[in-house]
This record gives sequence, structure tokens and C-alpha cells, in this order.
Amino acid sequence: MRGRARFGLCGVVLCAVAGAAGAAQSDVVERSTALANDGRFAAAWDSAEGAHGPIERSRARTAVRYAAGDLGGALQSAVEGLELDPTQLELLFYATSVALTLGDHARATTYAARFDTAVRENPNVANRAAWDDWAEEFTRRAIEQADLMEAKAGAITRARATVGAALALATALLLLTRR
Repeated sequence: MRGRARFGLCGVVLCAVAGAAGAAQSDVVERSTALANDGRFAAAWDSAEGAHGPIERSRARTAVRYAAGDLGGALQSAVEGLELDPTQLELLFYATSVALTLGDHARATTYAARFDTAVRENPNVANRAAWDDWAEEFTRRAIEQADLMEAKAGAITRARATVGAALALATALLLLTRR
């Protein structure tokens, strides 16, 4: 429940930012998101399938899957929509958020950069401060995640080297004691 609540909260935050921004979020996307946030996932999915056009359908599917905790599915739906409209802010928001949550630092870095660029290059985005804050937050988190992965990789390399040296030493000692 706690995880689902977190996903729902992020969806609510996105809806609030989009709503405050005057984004043209369709009735279908709003209805699908509301149903999913209420835990009515079958009805939410049916609503999403009734969306007009592939971008709107992708936005609705992404919101439903995200609210349901299906992060892999949410990312897939977002990517499908981004193939049609690479600068769609809501889909970039979800793609970045999901990649960060899943610990996919390569995708998180890519989508955070694309999200930041889309926000900066959209002169008509309302509530710019909120979108700029998210872009900054995503970029910061993507950098932190990449740094963490690099540190982990270094630790693994050092551990492997230590184990290798220990095995070599143990083998040498075993050979010396057999003589």
C-alpha cells in the first residue's frame, strides 16, 4: 500500500502541475487517472482505451499503469507515446520518474535531459517554475544515481581484485605446502 500511495501521490502531483499549467489534459486522461488513483484499475484501463488518438491513449495508459504500480508497463507506455511525440512533457515526466524509481540510471539520465530540454524549449509552458523545479530535481537525482552506480561498479571491481589476489595467494600457499 505504501508503494502504491507513493505512485498515486506522484500522479496527483503531476496532475496538479499539469492542471495549474493549463495543460490540455483530456477528459479521458483525467478520468482514467482519477479511476486508477481510486484503485479502480479495470475501469481506468477501459477509460484509457477509449482515448482519442495514440498520444492521448499513451498518456492515459501510462497514468493508469503508474498508479497501479506497474512501473515497467508505465515506462513502456510512455516510451511508445514518446516515439510519436518526443517532447510530450507528461510522458517525459513519467518516463524519467519511472526510470529513477527502477534504478535505471542510463534511461533516467537520458529522460531527465530530454525533460529538461523540453521544458526549456517550450516558451508557452504555463507554471514554468513547477516544471523547472521538476526538471532540476530529475536532473539532480539522475546524476546522483549515475554517481552511485559508478561507485558501486568501482567497489565491485576492487572486491573482485581482492578475491582474485586472495585466491592466488591461497593457491601459492597450497602449492608450497605440498612440496
